[in-house]
Amino acid sequence: KLLVGSLGTLGVMVEATLRLHPMPPESRSWQMGFSSAEAARDFLTALLDSPLQPDRVALLDVGALRAVGLFPDPIALLVSISSVAEAVEAQGGALAQLATGHGGRRDLLAESIWSGLGPAVAGSILLRAAFEPRRMLDWAAQARSLAARVGAEIALLGQPGHGVLQVSLEADDGGRLARGMLLPLRQSIEAEGGSLVVERGPARLKSECEAWGSINPDLLTIMKRIKGEFDPGNVLSPGRFVGGL
Repeated sequence: KLLVGSLGTLGVMVEATLRLHPMPPESRSWQMGFSSAEAARDFLTALLDSPLQPDRVALLDVGALRAVGLFPDPIALLVSISSVAEAVEAQGGALAQLATGHGGRRDLLAESIWSGLGPAVAGSILLRAAFEPRRMLDWAAQARSLAARVGAEIALLGQPGHGVLQVSLEADDGGRLARGMLLPLRQSIEAEGGSLVVERGPARLKSECEAWGSINPDLLTIMKRIKGEFDPGNVLSPGRFVGGL
């Protein structure tokens, strides 16, 4: 478990044994479009609380939808259900009723959409936020509001089931973006126990803020000790991780 998320600073995987499951016989995907974040939030809450069993759910704002060539709803959720044909048909009908009941509209999508979401996060600056899943729409709205204040172009791609939001940005002034958007957003998310890291960005942006966010000094001490035990020669991705590890 120590290797998960260590970005190659604690070891190198040279062999893996995987157990694979067969692909479901039937799979369908839909775009559930909404005119407001409030409607999308209510639908998402109802979906997570329902007996429906989607295997993939993604949140996209209008910028992300345009980037991947989908209808530019103000906010949309992409939902996939995979099972035997009868179950997919039944759950798809229930999903449509759930969306309609919350003011949404539904479009059937090609299954290839899931491998084509890359353009949604292709901006020169990419942030990744992690938080309580039910706060997804709130943080998405705050990110869009802060981006507008600093004049940055934004596209959002979220994983509502995991509470992960990727924020793709284009901005002329990395320093202004850091001070006016990234740091305030990070402070708010960290106050609720979440995190926000810079996955990609120019040097000017990274000079204004720590790419990994706030780190408890006691935790950093433990991490340094673990690094020393696993890699005493400091040859595994030196300096790549938090605190220069």
